[in-house]
Amino acid sequence: MTGQVVDGRIVVPEGAHIPEGASVTVLAPDNQATFELGPAEEEAILEAIGQADAGMFVDGDDLLARL
Repeated sequence: MTGQVVDGRIVVPEGAHIPEGASVTVLAPDNQATFELGPAEEEAILEAIGQADAGMFVDGDDLLARL
């Protein structure tokens, strides 16, 4: 879902439903360029988030130590 910051709050499209207490991820690029994900990219990101939530990730410091 894509929203827009208005008066310091993220506003999502009318009729959008996000369950109360849901965890959300916000991407805020430094520039104003926008992008859209196709279904495959969105699925890949959601899978990666699920893996990270399950602890299936490598800490950045550990990764650098391995290099």
